[in-house]
Amino acid sequence: MKNIFTAVDVFEIAEKIEINGMAFYQATAERFTNPQAKHLLLDLAEKEKDHRRRFAILKDRYIHEPGEAPAPVADAESLENLRTLAETHVFLAQKDSGVLKGSESTEEIIFAALNFEKDSIVYFLGVKDFVDDENDKRQVDKIIYEEVEHIGDLSRMLRELI
Repeated sequence: MKNIFTAVDVFEIAEKIEINGMAFYQATAERFTNPQAKHLLLDLAEKEKDHRRRFAILKDRYIHEPGEAPAPVADAESLENLRTLAETHVFLAQKDSGVLKGSESTEEIIFAALNFEKDSIVYFLGVKDFVDDENDKRQVDKIIYEEVEHIGDLSRMLRELI
């Protein structure tokens, strides 16, 4: 398969998805009057912000590793398509459709967040198929690992509530 994306491209997209997630949770928190639900959503927004910072650090480390300069993007149109997909990731699509209206339980909020995170993992697994360089693939795996950890955090929150 033709190398379409580099790890740097994927890190930038991952950062954008986390920014979208943060905005989604912050906007959704405004719909809730229940203090526990509002607090949970704002906490999820903060976790997305932290994830974005982690991805930025990983990208910076990758760029500055000696001898690990990223390969040029082979297909700019495909990269733009991938960025468009990131911008219309489930977080933004759901924000506009109002998936969380303000009356959901804390458990329902966590289930929605779990679905968003699972969608992100599926997205990055698909992106990985468009990365040929083995070192770049390992960088994408780091992003996937971070998302899996976020699912673990959400699952623990859910177990504490049930």
